[in-house]
Amino acid sequence: MKMDAVSLLCLYVFAFISAEAKPVHQTQLLGCNVRIPLHEIRQHFSGIRHHVSEGDPDIAIITNKVLTSIKPADRCCFLRELTGFYLHGVCSQWNGVIPLSARRHASPLANTFFTVNKDLQQCGCKCGGDALLEIRSIWSTFEKMERNAGVEKAISDLDILLHWIEAKL
Repeated sequence: MKMDAVSLLCLYVFAFISAEAKPVHQTQLLGCNVRIPLHEIRQHFSGIRHHVSEGDPDIAIITNKVLTSIKPADRCCFLRELTGFYLHGVCSQWNGVIPLSARRHASPLANTFFTVNKDLQQCGCKCGGDALLEIRSIWSTFEKMERNAGVEKAISDLDILLHWIEAKL
């Protein structure tokens, strides 16, 4: 069977587009379709994490225990509040913590958090009491830390959050 030039060109274009496509995590949170570009988040997170300290191993801002305790009905709101924490608490304070060589990853990472947070706000999800307590605890732990140490610890804990999103959402 002979392929004509147009068919061959279409095949090459499709193969090129497929190879360039980046996986996006789509999830339904209380009937709301949310797009979470995990590949993009991981790429920019990797560009930053090797430039900051992991912080005190005895202190955790985000833990697996907290994340696994979040009820499915609260995941939408919890993730919205957590992306808000990263936007308003961490990203707004990371100048001086992230070296200049890694800053090209910082802005796109913050923009991704902004987009996910905005999408979750449009969902109109509500938080249960336990989820709000966990968010307050995260903020409290972060605010008790010295500024640079808190930012570094929150950045290093981002890996825990990304694994949770992949596994639970």
